[in-house]
Amino acid sequence: MQTFSYEAKTSTGERVRGSLEAETERTAVEKIRAMGYWVLRVKQARPRPDVTWYQLLARGYFSFMFHRVNAKALAIWYRSFSDLLGAGMNLHEAALTLSERTRSHTLRQATREIAEQARRGERMSPVLDRYPSIFPLYAKALVETGEETGLLNETLEQLAAFNDSIYEIQMAYRMETFYPKVVLFLFIMIPPIINAVTSVSTTLGSIHFSWPIYIRGVIERIGWVGVLLIALWFVWRLLMQLQPVRQGWDRVKLIIPWVGGIVRRNALARWARSTAMLIRAGVPLRRGLEASASATGNEAMAASMRREIPRVLGGEPLSSVMTHAAEFPEQAIDMVVAGERSGNIERMLDKMADYYQAEAMTQSKQTAVTAGVAFYLAVAILVGIYVITFWADYFSNILNAVGGD
Repeated sequence: MQTFSYEAKTSTGERVRGSLEAETERTAVEKIRAMGYWVLRVKQARPRPDVTWYQLLARGYFSFMFHRVNAKALAIWYRSFSDLLGAGMNLHEAALTLSERTRSHTLRQATREIAEQARRGERMSPVLDRYPSIFPLYAKALVETGEETGLLNETLEQLAAFNDSIYEIQMAYRMETFYPKVVLFLFIMIPPIINAVTSVSTTLGSIHFSWPIYIRGVIERIGWVGVLLIALWFVWRLLMQLQPVRQGWDRVKLIIPWVGGIVRRNALARWARSTAMLIRAGVPLRRGLEASASATGNEAMAASMRREIPRVLGGEPLSSVMTHAAEFPEQAIDMVVAGERSGNIERMLDKMADYYQAEAMTQSKQTAVTAGVAFYLAVAILVGIYVITFWADYFSNILNAVGGD
Protein backbone atom coordinates (compact mmCIF):
# COMPACT_ATOMS: atom_id res chain seq x y z
CA MET A 1 0.00 0.00 0.00
CA GLN A 2 1.12 3.53 -0.82
CA THR A 3 0.09 6.85 0.67
CA PHE A 4 -1.45 9.47 -1.65
CA SER A 5 -2.30 13.08 -0.92
CA TYR A 6 -5.20 14.66 -2.76
CA GLU A 7 -7.06 17.89 -3.35
CA ALA A 8 -10.73 17.74 -4.29
CA LYS A 9 -14.05 19.66 -4.33
CA THR A 10 -17.27 18.81 -2.55
CA SER A 11 -20.70 19.09 -4.18
CA THR A 12 -20.96 22.61 -2.72
CA GLY A 13 -17.67 23.68 -4.33
CA GLU A 14 -15.64 23.66 -1.13
CA ARG A 15 -11.99 22.58 -1.50
CA VAL A 16 -10.79 19.72 0.70
CA ARG A 17 -7.37 18.18 1.17
CA GLY A 18 -6.38 14.87 2.70
CA SER A 19 -4.51 11.63 2.30
CA LEU A 20 -5.34 7.97 1.97
CA GLU A 21 -3.70 4.62 1.31
CA ALA A 22 -4.16 2.76 -1.97
CA GLU A 23 -2.31 0.27 -4.12
CA THR A 24 -2.13 2.54 -7.19
CA GLU A 25 -2.98 6.10 -8.14
CA ARG A 26 -6.04 4.89 -10.10
CA THR A 27 -7.35 3.10 -7.04
CA ALA A 28 -6.81 6.26 -4.98
CA VAL A 29 -8.86 8.32 -7.46
CA GLU A 30 -11.70 5.76 -7.30
CA LYS A 31 -11.71 5.91 -3.50
CA ILE A 32 -11.86 9.73 -3.53
CA ARG A 33 -14.78 9.67 -5.99
CA ALA A 34 -16.52 7.12 -3.83
CA MET A 35 -16.44 9.67 -1.00
CA GLY A 36 -18.49 12.04 -3.21
CA TYR A 37 -15.63 14.37 -4.14
CA TRP A 38 -14.59 15.82 -7.48
CA VAL A 39 -10.89 15.03 -7.85
CA LEU A 40 -8.58 17.96 -8.62
CA ARG A 41 -5.13 16.58 -7.86
CA VAL A 42 -3.65 13.29 -6.62
CA LYS A 43 -0.01 12.53 -5.99
CA GLN A 44 1.99 10.03 -4.04
CA ALA A 45 2.93 11.43 -0.65
CA ARG A 46 6.59 11.59 0.29
CA PRO A 47 7.44 9.14 2.99
CA ARG A 48 8.26 10.84 6.26
CA PRO A 49 12.01 10.67 6.84
CA ASP A 50 13.13 8.31 9.57
CA VAL A 51 15.73 10.82 10.71
CA THR A 52 15.91 14.55 11.17
CA TRP A 53 18.02 16.97 9.13
CA TYR A 54 20.71 17.21 11.78
CA GLN A 55 20.95 13.41 11.92
CA LEU A 56 21.48 13.39 8.14
CA LEU A 57 24.16 16.07 8.61
CA ALA A 58 25.81 13.94 11.27
CA ARG A 59 25.97 11.04 8.81
CA GLY A 60 27.89 13.14 6.30
CA TYR A 61 31.00 15.21 6.80
CA PHE A 62 30.45 15.55 10.55
CA SER A 63 30.15 11.83 11.30
CA PHE A 64 33.56 11.92 13.02
CA MET A 65 32.00 14.16 15.70
CA PHE A 66 28.53 12.65 16.14
CA HIS A 67 29.14 8.96 15.45
CA ARG A 68 32.07 8.12 17.70
CA VAL A 69 31.77 4.50 18.87
CA ASN A 70 34.79 2.66 20.26
CA ALA A 71 35.73 -0.93 19.50
CA LYS A 72 34.64 -2.14 22.95
CA ALA A 73 31.09 -0.79 22.53
CA LEU A 74 30.90 -2.30 19.04
CA ALA A 75 32.12 -5.70 20.26
CA ILE A 76 29.51 -5.73 23.03
CA TRP A 77 26.79 -4.66 20.58
CA TYR A 78 27.67 -7.34 18.02
CA ARG A 79 27.91 -10.05 20.68
CA SER A 80 24.63 -9.06 22.35
CA PHE A 81 22.87 -9.04 18.97
CA SER A 82 24.31 -12.46 18.19
CA ASP A 83 23.22 -13.91 21.55
CA LEU A 84 19.67 -12.58 21.17
CA LEU A 85 19.35 -14.07 17.67
CA GLY A 86 20.88 -17.34 18.90
CA ALA A 87 18.28 -17.48 21.68
CA GLY A 88 15.53 -17.79 19.07
CA MET A 89 14.39 -14.17 18.70
CA ASN A 90 13.65 -12.83 15.25
CA LEU A 91 15.48 -9.75 13.96
CA HIS A 92 12.75 -7.32 15.03
CA GLU A 93 12.53 -8.67 18.58
CA ALA A 94 16.30 -8.82 19.01
CA ALA A 95 16.83 -5.25 17.74
CA LEU A 96 13.96 -3.92 19.86
CA THR A 97 15.35 -5.60 22.98
CA LEU A 98 18.90 -4.43 22.29
CA SER A 99 17.82 -0.82 21.62
CA GLU A 100 16.50 -0.60 25.19
CA ARG A 101 19.84 -1.66 26.71
CA THR A 102 22.40 -0.01 24.42
CA ARG A 103 24.22 2.88 26.11
CA SER A 104 25.72 4.46 22.99
CA HIS A 105 23.29 6.97 21.47
CA THR A 106 24.50 6.24 17.93
CA LEU A 107 24.21 2.48 18.30
CA ARG A 108 20.81 2.87 19.96
CA GLN A 109 19.56 4.94 17.02
CA ALA A 110 20.96 2.43 14.52
CA THR A 111 19.37 -0.47 16.43
CA ARG A 112 15.97 1.22 16.41
CA GLU A 113 16.25 1.72 12.65
CA ILE A 114 17.14 -1.96 12.27
CA ALA A 115 14.06 -2.89 14.32
CA GLU A 116 11.89 -0.71 12.08
CA GLN A 117 13.40 -2.29 8.96
CA ALA A 118 12.74 -5.76 10.36
CA ARG A 119 9.15 -4.84 11.25
CA ARG A 120 8.58 -4.06 7.56
CA GLY A 121 10.17 -7.38 6.61
CA GLU A 122 13.43 -5.84 5.34
CA ARG A 123 17.08 -6.64 6.12
CA MET A 124 19.39 -4.86 8.53
CA SER A 125 22.29 -4.30 6.10
CA PRO A 126 20.81 -1.13 4.47
CA VAL A 127 20.87 0.55 7.88
CA LEU A 128 24.63 0.00 8.13
CA ASP A 129 25.12 2.19 5.02
CA ARG A 130 23.74 5.14 7.00
CA TYR A 131 26.54 4.88 9.57
CA PRO A 132 29.76 4.39 7.54
CA SER A 133 31.97 5.72 10.33
CA ILE A 134 31.05 2.82 12.65
CA PHE A 135 30.07 0.11 10.14
CA PRO A 136 32.83 -0.08 7.50
CA LEU A 137 32.49 -1.91 4.20
CA TYR A 138 33.78 -5.26 5.49
CA ALA A 139 31.18 -5.25 8.29
CA LYS A 140 28.36 -4.64 5.81
CA ALA A 141 29.70 -7.38 3.50
CA LEU A 142 29.73 -9.89 6.34
CA VAL A 143 26.25 -8.96 7.51
CA GLU A 144 24.89 -9.31 3.96
CA THR A 145 26.47 -12.76 3.73
CA GLY A 146 24.96 -13.74 7.07
CA GLU A 147 21.53 -12.62 5.91
CA GLU A 148 21.83 -14.57 2.66
CA THR A 149 23.07 -17.77 4.33
CA GLY A 150 20.81 -17.60 7.38
CA LEU A 151 23.83 -17.48 9.70
CA LEU A 152 23.51 -13.88 10.85
CA ASN A 153 24.15 -14.66 14.53
CA GLU A 154 27.43 -16.48 13.69
CA THR A 155 28.50 -13.58 11.47
CA LEU A 156 27.82 -11.05 14.22
CA GLU A 157 29.88 -13.16 16.62
CA GLN A 158 32.81 -13.05 14.17
CA LEU A 159 32.53 -9.26 14.01
CA ALA A 160 32.49 -9.14 17.82
CA ALA A 161 35.71 -11.18 17.98
CA PHE A 162 37.30 -8.92 15.35
CA ASN A 163 36.48 -5.79 17.36
CA ASP A 164 37.76 -7.51 20.52
CA SER A 165 41.18 -7.82 18.88
CA ILE A 166 41.11 -4.15 17.83
CA TYR A 167 40.19 -3.12 21.37
CA GLU A 168 43.06 -5.14 22.84
CA ILE A 169 45.52 -3.33 20.55
CA GLN A 170 44.08 0.05 21.53
CA MET A 171 44.28 -0.71 25.26
CA ALA A 172 47.87 -1.94 24.98
CA TYR A 173 48.88 1.22 23.12
CA ARG A 174 47.16 3.46 25.67
CA MET A 175 48.97 1.69 28.48
CA GLU A 176 52.32 2.14 26.81
CA THR A 177 51.73 5.80 25.97
CA PHE A 178 50.33 6.78 29.38
CA TYR A 179 53.74 7.82 30.77
CA PRO A 180 54.66 9.99 27.74
CA LYS A 181 51.29 11.73 28.04
CA VAL A 182 51.91 12.49 31.72
CA VAL A 183 55.35 13.86 30.90
CA LEU A 184 53.91 15.99 28.09
CA PHE A 185 51.34 17.40 30.52
CA LEU A 186 54.10 18.31 32.95
CA PHE A 187 56.06 19.81 30.07
CA ILE A 188 53.17 22.24 29.57
CA MET A 189 52.41 22.90 33.26
CA ILE A 190 55.88 23.27 34.85
CA PRO A 191 56.94 26.62 33.32
CA PRO A 192 53.95 28.54 34.79
CA ILE A 193 54.63 26.91 38.16
CA ILE A 194 58.26 28.02 38.08
CA ASN A 195 57.25 31.53 37.01
CA ALA A 196 54.81 31.76 39.90
CA VAL A 197 57.21 30.33 42.49
CA THR A 198 60.05 32.58 41.40
CA SER A 199 58.02 35.78 41.23
CA VAL A 200 59.95 38.50 43.03
CA SER A 201 58.11 41.17 45.01
CA THR A 202 59.18 44.77 45.26
CA THR A 203 61.49 43.90 48.15
CA LEU A 204 64.68 42.35 46.78
CA GLY A 205 65.07 38.71 47.69
CA SER A 206 61.55 38.02 49.00
CA ILE A 207 60.29 35.11 46.94
CA HIS A 208 56.71 33.89 47.30
CA PHE A 209 54.17 31.73 45.48
CA SER A 210 51.36 33.65 43.80
CA TRP A 211 48.23 31.77 42.70
CA PRO A 212 47.03 34.59 40.42
CA ILE A 213 50.37 34.60 38.63
CA TYR A 214 50.28 30.83 38.33
CA ILE A 215 46.74 30.74 36.94
CA ARG A 216 47.51 33.56 34.53
CA GLY A 217 50.63 31.72 33.39
CA VAL A 218 48.67 28.53 32.76
CA ILE A 219 46.01 30.39 30.79
CA GLU A 220 48.57 32.26 28.74
CA ARG A 221 50.49 29.06 28.01
CA ILE A 222 47.68 26.67 27.10
CA GLY A 223 44.61 28.89 26.55
CA TRP A 224 45.10 30.27 23.06
CA VAL A 225 47.22 27.29 22.05
CA GLY A 226 44.38 24.93 23.03
CA VAL A 227 41.81 26.93 21.04
CA LEU A 228 44.11 26.99 18.02
CA LEU A 229 44.75 23.24 18.23
CA ILE A 230 41.02 22.47 18.49
CA ALA A 231 40.29 24.64 15.45
CA LEU A 232 43.09 23.01 13.45
CA TRP A 233 41.88 19.54 14.48
CA PHE A 234 38.33 20.35 13.35
CA VAL A 235 39.46 21.68 9.96
CA TRP A 236 41.81 18.74 9.51
CA ARG A 237 39.07 16.20 10.23
CA LEU A 238 36.79 17.92 7.72
CA LEU A 239 39.53 17.77 5.08
CA MET A 240 40.10 14.11 5.87
CA GLN A 241 36.52 13.40 4.77
CA LEU A 242 37.71 14.09 1.21
CA GLN A 243 39.12 10.90 -0.31
CA PRO A 244 42.06 12.52 -2.22
CA VAL A 245 43.24 14.26 0.95
CA ARG A 246 42.82 11.12 3.04
CA GLN A 247 44.59 8.97 0.47
CA GLY A 248 47.50 11.40 0.18
CA TRP A 249 47.95 11.64 3.95
CA ASP A 250 47.85 7.86 4.32
CA ARG A 251 50.59 7.56 1.71
CA VAL A 252 52.70 10.09 3.63
CA LYS A 253 52.27 8.05 6.83
CA LEU A 254 53.62 4.98 5.05
CA ILE A 255 56.88 6.68 4.03
CA ILE A 256 57.68 8.29 7.41
CA PRO A 257 60.66 6.42 8.91
CA TRP A 258 59.77 4.07 11.76
CA VAL A 259 56.15 5.28 11.93
CA GLY A 260 55.49 3.96 8.43
CA GLY A 261 56.51 0.45 9.54
CA ILE A 262 53.97 0.49 12.36
CA VAL A 263 51.20 1.82 10.11
CA ARG A 264 51.92 -0.78 7.41
CA ARG A 265 52.07 -3.72 9.85
CA ASN A 266 48.79 -2.72 11.50
CA ALA A 267 47.14 -2.34 8.09
CA LEU A 268 48.43 -5.73 6.91
CA ALA A 269 47.22 -7.39 10.12
CA ARG A 270 43.70 -5.94 9.66
CA TRP A 271 43.70 -6.90 5.96
CA ALA A 272 44.74 -10.49 6.64
CA ARG A 273 42.27 -10.91 9.53
CA SER A 274 39.32 -9.51 7.61
CA THR A 275 40.19 -11.42 4.41
CA ALA A 276 40.31 -14.70 6.33
CA MET A 277 37.01 -13.88 8.01
CA LEU A 278 35.30 -13.00 4.71
CA ILE A 279 36.61 -16.10 2.89
CA ARG A 280 35.50 -18.29 5.79
CA ALA A 281 32.04 -16.73 5.70
CA GLY A 282 31.69 -17.41 1.96
CA VAL A 283 31.55 -13.77 0.81
CA PRO A 284 31.80 -13.50 -3.02
CA LEU A 285 35.40 -12.91 -4.09
CA ARG A 286 35.13 -9.41 -5.54
CA ARG A 287 33.00 -8.16 -2.67
CA GLY A 288 35.33 -9.76 -0.15
CA LEU A 289 38.48 -8.20 -1.62
CA GLU A 290 36.90 -4.75 -1.77
CA ALA A 291 35.76 -5.07 1.84
CA SER A 292 39.12 -6.33 3.12
CA ALA A 293 40.90 -3.49 1.31
CA SER A 294 38.71 -1.04 3.25
CA ALA A 295 39.52 -2.90 6.46
CA THR A 296 43.19 -1.86 6.23
CA GLY A 297 42.27 1.58 7.49
CA ASN A 298 44.75 3.09 5.00
CA GLU A 299 43.25 4.58 1.84
CA ALA A 300 46.55 4.54 -0.07
CA MET A 301 47.03 0.80 0.47
CA ALA A 302 43.34 0.13 -0.14
CA ALA A 303 43.45 1.92 -3.51
CA SER A 304 46.46 -0.16 -4.61
CA MET A 305 44.70 -3.37 -3.62
CA ARG A 306 41.43 -2.48 -5.35
CA ARG A 307 43.25 -1.82 -8.64
CA GLU A 308 44.38 -5.45 -8.70
CA ILE A 309 40.96 -7.05 -8.02
CA PRO A 310 40.29 -7.74 -11.75
CA ARG A 311 43.37 -10.01 -11.75
CA VAL A 312 41.72 -12.33 -9.22
CA LEU A 313 38.49 -12.32 -11.19
CA GLY A 314 40.57 -13.19 -14.26
CA GLY A 315 41.76 -16.37 -12.57
CA GLU A 316 45.05 -15.30 -11.00
CA PRO A 317 45.78 -16.45 -7.44
CA LEU A 318 45.61 -14.05 -4.51
CA SER A 319 49.40 -14.18 -4.08
CA SER A 320 49.88 -12.85 -7.62
CA VAL A 321 47.58 -9.94 -6.89
CA MET A 322 49.53 -9.19 -3.71
CA THR A 323 52.75 -9.11 -5.70
CA HIS A 324 51.40 -6.62 -8.25
CA ALA A 325 49.87 -4.41 -5.54
CA ALA A 326 53.40 -3.65 -4.25
CA GLU A 327 52.07 -3.14 -0.72
CA PHE A 328 52.96 -6.55 0.72
CA PRO A 329 56.39 -7.73 1.90
CA GLU A 330 57.84 -10.95 0.48
CA GLN A 331 57.21 -12.83 3.73
CA ALA A 332 53.46 -12.13 3.55
CA ILE A 333 53.31 -13.26 -0.09
CA ASP A 334 55.20 -16.48 0.73
CA MET A 335 52.73 -17.29 3.52
CA VAL A 336 49.74 -16.80 1.19
CA VAL A 337 51.42 -18.98 -1.48
CA ALA A 338 51.81 -21.74 1.13
CA GLY A 339 48.15 -21.35 2.10
CA GLU A 340 46.99 -21.57 -1.51
CA ARG A 341 48.98 -24.73 -2.17
CA SER A 342 47.86 -26.39 1.06
CA GLY A 343 44.22 -25.43 0.54
CA ASN A 344 44.02 -23.73 3.93
CA ILE A 345 44.47 -20.08 3.06
CA GLU A 346 42.20 -18.83 5.88
CA ARG A 347 44.42 -20.35 8.55
CA MET A 348 47.57 -18.94 6.94
CA LEU A 349 45.99 -15.47 6.74
CA ASP A 350 45.09 -15.67 10.43
CA LYS A 351 48.70 -16.56 11.29
CA MET A 352 49.94 -13.74 9.10
CA ALA A 353 47.66 -11.34 11.01
CA ASP A 354 49.03 -12.66 14.33
CA TYR A 355 52.63 -12.11 13.23
CA TYR A 356 52.15 -8.58 11.93
CA GLN A 357 49.97 -7.62 14.86
CA ALA A 358 52.69 -8.78 17.28
CA GLU A 359 55.39 -6.93 15.32
CA ALA A 360 53.31 -3.74 15.22
CA MET A 361 52.65 -4.01 18.96
CA THR A 362 56.35 -4.45 19.75
CA GLN A 363 57.34 -1.52 17.55
CA SER A 364 54.56 0.63 19.06
CA LYS A 365 55.83 -0.14 22.56
CA GLN A 366 59.37 0.78 21.54
CA THR A 367 58.07 4.04 20.07
CA ALA A 368 56.10 4.79 23.24
CA VAL A 369 59.16 4.17 25.45
CA THR A 370 61.35 6.31 23.19
CA ALA A 371 58.79 9.13 23.20
CA GLY A 372 58.58 8.96 27.00
CA VAL A 373 62.34 9.32 27.37
CA ALA A 374 62.42 12.17 24.84
CA PHE A 375 59.66 14.07 26.65
CA TYR A 376 61.35 13.44 29.98
CA LEU A 377 64.64 14.86 28.72
CA ALA A 378 62.86 17.86 27.21
CA VAL A 379 61.19 18.64 30.55
CA ALA A 380 64.51 18.20 32.40
CA ILE A 381 66.27 20.59 30.01
CA LEU A 382 63.44 23.11 30.31
CA VAL A 383 63.55 23.01 34.13
CA GLY A 384 67.33 23.35 34.04
CA ILE A 385 67.09 26.45 31.84
CA TYR A 386 64.57 28.04 34.18
CA VAL A 387 66.63 27.26 37.29
CA ILE A 388 69.82 28.64 35.76
CA THR A 389 68.02 31.75 34.54
CA PHE A 390 66.45 32.32 37.96
CA TRP A 391 69.72 32.07 39.90
CA ALA A 392 71.57 34.15 37.34
CA ASP A 393 68.99 36.93 37.68
CA TYR A 394 68.96 36.56 41.46
CA PHE A 395 72.72 36.98 41.89
CA SER A 396 72.76 39.74 39.28
CA ASN A 397 70.20 41.68 41.33
CA ILE A 398 72.26 41.14 44.50
CA LEU A 399 75.43 42.41 42.79
CA ASN A 400 73.60 45.41 41.43
CA ALA A 401 72.18 46.18 44.88
CA VAL A 402 75.62 45.88 46.53
CA GLY A 403 77.22 48.04 43.84
CA GLY A 404 74.54 50.66 44.31
CA ASP A 405 75.28 50.92 48.02
